[in-house]
Amino acid sequence: LLCARFAVSSSRVEAREDSADGATTKLAVALSDGLRVETVLMRHGGRTTACVSSQVGCAMGCTFCATGTMGIVGDLTAGEIVEQLLHGRRLGLSGASGGGGSGGGGRGGGKAGA
Repeated sequence: LLCARFAVSSSRVEAREDSADGATTKLAVALSDGLRVETVLMRHGGRTTACVSSQVGCAMGCTFCATGTMGIVGDLTAGEIVEQLLHGRRLGLSGASGGGGSGGGGRGGGKAGA
């Protein structure tokens, strides 16, 4: 009944890329406003570390990085950050529960010094 009246998730996984050795998975997540961020899951030593985006864009200004040249576009809501972990879990990615979350790279960046 709730699913019929409310959105369970405001974002969706648009693309998934797995490394050749299976240790890393990158998800391109489309937000409800059409912007995109990346979430990276890294498996090592029996654990999974999730690198989640907290912002769209990046303030670092690195000229070699497309995200770095964007500047900050905006902050994600708490729900959008949590949804990145839920997408990993829904896709069956081992340990994607947020044990080691940090500011992410790629299209969506984390806050510098976070």
